Parts: sequence; C-alpha cells; structure tokens
Amino acid sequence: KLPELLSKAKPGFFKNALALAYGKALAGRKVYEEAHEALSMVKPEDAADPAALFFHKAVCEHALMFKDGADKSIDRLLVDVGDSPERYRMVAALMHFDMLTWQEKDLGWIARKMSNIQRRLDLKRGGKETQKQQKEVLVRLDEMIKEMENQQKSGGA
Repeated sequence: KLPELLSKAKPGFFKNALALAYGKALAGRKVYEEAHEALSMVKPEDAADPAALFFHKAVCEHALMFKDGADKSIDRLLVDVGDSPERYRMVAALMHFDMLTWQEKDLGWIARKMSNIQRRLDLKRGGKETQKQQKEVLVRLDEMIKEMENQQKSGGA
C-alpha cells in the first residue's frame, strides 16, 4: 500500500519526484509490487529523471513477469531517452534478451515463478497472492508430470 503522503499529494512536480524516489527505493529492496504502483503514477513527460523511471519500472515488470509492460518500458528507455546511463541500457538489453527466451509455463516459467514466491516469502508476504502463485506452480508441475507419464505409456522417449 502506498503511503498516504504519496496517494494524497496533488499532481505536480512534488508528487512525481516523490513517487519516483519511493519507487526506486522499493525496487532496490525488491518490493516490486508497490514500486511498480508508485512508478506507474509518474507520467514520463513529467519525470525529473525519465531514464530512472523507465529503468526501475522495467526491473519491476521483469521481476513480476509482466513481459509486455517490461518490453514497453525497455523500449522507451532505449529509444526515447538518449542520455540514459550506460548501466541502465546494458541491464535493460539483458532483460530484453532474457525475455526473448520466455515461454509460457515451461520449466523457466516455473523457476521464475518460484523465485518470485521466494522473494515474497523473504519479504514476509505469505498471504493469498503467494499461495495462489504456489498453487499455479504445483498445478503446472502436476501437468508436466502427467504429460511425461503419458509419453512413456505411448512409447515416447
């Protein structure tokens, strides 16, 4: 949940600067859900540091497996912000190339989902959302096991 100061601040420079600083700090602590929410409040054209906005937003979206959002944020960083720091550009490119390998519900998906679950548990967020993600992983693992069993029964590898 966003702090009251941020949620009730009037639109303008102060709110944008505060949301960006707060989002960057949360992203650095791997509190990606709230960081993404705070960063999404900032209009890129009003951001004091658009490179930081797009970079940290992409980091959150990549970690939360929001592929489309991460692609858009990375594109905006690499194309629209000409003077972005080289470290932002390099990490953004690495995130982009990583996402090119993503496939829906393969072992990589399970690994990313489990990593996110671990992050949430480390942050003491073992509530309903974490349990939902755990169930998704278990269901997918069960499906994969059944698929492999069926392949063996039908004479597959």
